[in-house]
Amino acid sequence: MFDNTQTAGVKHGLEPLPAPRQPSRVSSKLLPSVLLGQTGSYTAVAGDTYRALVTGAQSGGAFIAMEILVRPGGGPPYHVHHREDETFYILEGEIEFTLDGKKVRAAVGSCVFAPRDIPHTFKNVSDKIARFVVFITPAGLENFFAAISKPLASREAAPPPVTPDEVQKLLALAPQYGLEILPPPA
Repeated sequence: MFDNTQTAGVKHGLEPLPAPRQPSRVSSKLLPSVLLGQTGSYTAVAGDTYRALVTGAQSGGAFIAMEILVRPGGGPPYHVHHREDETFYILEGEIEFTLDGKKVRAAVGSCVFAPRDIPHTFKNVSDKIARFVVFITPAGLENFFAAISKPLASREAAPPPVTPDEVQKLLALAPQYGLEILPPPA
């Protein structure tokens, strides 16, 4: 039987673990958050549709969660985050990820982790809108998205085409958020 007392680790040359901390209902400044159905605001970000599910303010800066809808052929330029890790969970469609120059196709139910400092991009390779959730840790990147986005009337509204001025704005703001836009991989 496993001996789970604090002295068990010492018998095996390990340092004892501190007693588990009891959660405090008084000290937490975070409140539960619920976003039901398809409520919330939709925005156009570089040709794709984004909706915040959990904001950095709601998570105390720990992470953000976003739903992203990508039209066929859509997706961001090859880039690298120097501050955040991203985890993508595919809900609809098929996304081709390029991670550090290597391509992988992710279908419904797939989960892809893109750690910081690894160049990556994604592209919808299906013939319908692809939908996924991305978890970005830590929070902060939502401020970049807010700076380059445009509000959409609804989830169904198509994002407007990206203009050359918007591309220049994205390129100018990216370094302020620890982002580096890269040439496409060979």
